[in-house]
Amino acid sequence: MNSTDQDFSTHMYTLSDFKDHINSLTENFGSIDDVMLNQVDNTQAEYNLEVYYSKPVLPTNSSVVSGAMIYPISNISEGITKPFDMKNITSIKKFIQSIESMNLNANNIFTTAQLVENQVLCYNWTISLQYQFLAMSHIYVLLDANPTYCQGDTTTNNS
Repeated sequence: MNSTDQDFSTHMYTLSDFKDHINSLTENFGSIDDVMLNQVDNTQAEYNLEVYYSKPVLPTNSSVVSGAMIYPISNISEGITKPFDMKNITSIKKFIQSIESMNLNANNIFTTAQLVENQVLCYNWTISLQYQFLAMSHIYVLLDANPTYCQGDTTTNNS
């Protein structure tokens, strides 16, 4: 970690803290275009949960990528239902006890910014919230957000 990086480690002391954190995240992702209507387009957004288990698990309704199991999230506003039910504390506890880490990934979130009168700058965002479960009471969370220019020109005429 260099001197410009910040440590955004967070302590969650109860399963309810983790549940509330996940609920808040999915609500925020699901309503981002309501809050920032003119600047954010998440109509093409894709969400998934990338899970690294402590022990091998047979895939069910997921795809395996580089030792991880990927669980698509079809409707982020409804939250996470696979591989755990984010509304059920017992399901969350069982899930956390079986994993080493997980990433909540969001792709194809587009933002625009007005440069000058008729030019708009467009970015396509890839966002990953990376969770490392260091202990049941200490979860390290890292936010990795990467913007790229939208396909084509970096600016568009807004006529």
